[in-house]
Amino acid sequence: MVSRFLKCSSAVLAVSVGAMSVAHAGCSSGFCSNEEITTLYVSKDVYIRTSGDESQLNCNLLEGQYLTLRRDHEKYDAIYAFLLSAYHQREAVTIRVREGTDGCNIAYVRDDR
Repeated sequence: MVSRFLKCSSAVLAVSVGAMSVAHAGCSSGFCSNEEITTLYVSKDVYIRTSGDESQLNCNLLEGQYLTLRRDHEKYDAIYAFLLSAYHQREAVTIRVREGTDGCNIAYVRDDR
């Protein structure tokens, strides 16, 4: 009986922990959370599209569709490497933008796993 109780308790705990790790996805005023990068376009700066609805962000998307990682960002190299890796591995990321900017300039990125 105790063994059966422990097995049931372990199963409930595993389901509970699994449910807690499900992250909310979507874009809102200042960030896109738990979204995949669908487009990574390198030119003067790096331009990004995600699987989220970027129109919900409180900034002006470049050409109505892109977030911008500016080359003069102090963490450009690290953020670009992070985005490139996430893009190729199809990993979901959180991208924080600077609200009110033209081009929806990226402030920082985060992996929420």
